[in-house]
Amino acid sequence: MKIAFSADLHLTSQATHPERFHALESILKRMLEEEISTLIIAGDLFDKEAQEYADFERLVNKKAFAGLEILIINGNHDAGLKSGSLKCDNVRIYDQPTLLKETDYGIDLLLVPYDPRKTLGEIISAEKGGLRPKAWVLVSHGDWLGGAREANPYEQGVYMPLTRGDMDINEPAAAVLGHIHKAYDSGSVVIPGSPCGLNITETGLRSFVVLNTNNRHFQRIPIETDVIYLDERMVLYPMPDEAAYLSTQIEAKKTSWGIPEGAHEKIILRLKVEGYCANPQLVKEAVSQGFKGYQFHKDEGIDFYGLKSSDDVEKNTIAVVIQDAIGALELRSGDGEPEREQILLSALDVIYGN
Repeated sequence: MKIAFSADLHLTSQATHPERFHALESILKRMLEEEISTLIIAGDLFDKEAQEYADFERLVNKKAFAGLEILIINGNHDAGLKSGSLKCDNVRIYDQPTLLKETDYGIDLLLVPYDPRKTLGEIISAEKGGLRPKAWVLVSHGDWLGGAREANPYEQGVYMPLTRGDMDINEPAAAVLGHIHKAYDSGSVVIPGSPCGLNITETGLRSFVVLNTNNRHFQRIPIETDVIYLDERMVLYPMPDEAAYLSTQIEAKKTSWGIPEGAHEKIILRLKVEGYCANPQLVKEAVSQGFKGYQFHKDEGIDFYGLKSSDDVEKNTIAVVIQDAIGALELRSGDGEPEREQILLSALDVIYGN
């Protein structure tokens, strides 16, 4: 059996944010293609600022989706959502911890809605008598503190946390968590991420996850969205042939996005160009030409504010050597760890005395 998971749709109204409804519809259509009949939404189906149940009901009640089952647990934005709130025969809402048995879903599922008064460890402990080691999956809405923590851009602080100790003591086969809008896969903990980027901080292609209960493996399935946010930075250092170098770098960056053919018009781009160069005017013209035709975030255009010029041959030579050294580093990734471009920019500021 296969079960689909998503979270953090933050639906408001079709008129205000149609792209969020289109992302949900894309998930439902992909489920039909993959012959998956159950979707579990791990919190924040709606946004607390504006909830329009009727628009959700119109979508889910379409004849094409009548055979799908949608299970919803409350997130921190879904405080008012209760059983019976939605007029949909194929939707069930869980506002209390509930254990669904293997006979119905191929594996035991512990559904835990958001509770601001407790940690996930406390809630699991109260349910532990009915949990078989490595034979159940936790589905909830909170922070994962057992690895490099990704902050939720909408909400500061820690929300109903799950720790590595909780996982070790209670022995789920896996945990699926909503709340963090960025996709995350670590084997035992999976975060679907928001299926539609809500703003420029939620970048790249979007997806949902599917659990195969036969082999306990998760698969991430991409979905179509109306918008693809990209927040990019280019860090430059003086080169003998800056025009050729820029052309190569621009094409490499575009390739790294992995955007499917025909979807480039959906991109909303924020681009910052920083560092040092011999010819700032040439750089500005080359970068502007390389990203011609792209839609920029809030019509800001390309940010060249951090670009500086240098004709110091010795410093330029040192910059090339340092860039090669930084490029060869094996870097850790995660919350609080600097990216390679940040390291390079800091090194260049030291070399050029800024």
